[in-house]
Amino acid sequence: MENWQTREKKRYDDAYASGEYMPDNEISFYDVIFNTFYFDRIKTILDVGCGLGLGVRRLRFRQKEAYGIDISDGPGNVWKEMAIDKYCKVASADSIPLEDNKFDLVISTDMLEHIPCHAIPGVFKEMKRVCAHDFIFQICCTPAKESMPDGSEPHLCVKDQIWWLNKILDSGYKILWVLSPQSHNLICLGTVVDDDNGLLLQFKPGIEIVKLGEK
Repeated sequence: MENWQTREKKRYDDAYASGEYMPDNEISFYDVIFNTFYFDRIKTILDVGCGLGLGVRRLRFRQKEAYGIDISDGPGNVWKEMAIDKYCKVASADSIPLEDNKFDLVISTDMLEHIPCHAIPGVFKEMKRVCAHDFIFQICCTPAKESMPDGSEPHLCVKDQIWWLNKILDSGYKILWVLSPQSHNLICLGTVVDDDNGLLLQFKPGIEIVKLGEK
């Protein structure tokens, strides 16, 4: 029986090969986080589900030790063109070939909803393993606006914000803040460490946020 990792890798390899699949959502997401946070205390960053690697490139430009993984090798040529191929690996989010506690910040943008729901706990566990401090997860809570080139639905786990927040908390993450709480997109951030020092990330002035537990 084919496992979900093999099936999804083939689906995205085929999508990239078709020439009709070129995700660029990471551009707008990184615009948001660069406008929201100071990164001064962050040195090492992993982008899980990095796609074309545009976020990795932008972080590298800002002198951060940024790396990415993606289940498909379809973006490989783009990685080479942008000279980030040595920083990006083909790997599944539930089997990250990197050391424990390696990254100050683990980022996932519009990736988790592409994972089958039954596999989500394993993915959260693995991302937590490589995370030394902060995380930012952006998760779409609705079906995709466009189908894959083969006509299939890209989002395999369409759940509401409460479902996702509970899964994150159950996996041992400490959620501190939620951005865009009324949106179909959940953006949450926090830490994996148990201390009172808060985040390494620092909010810029004037950012509208909701602390978990507040309304």
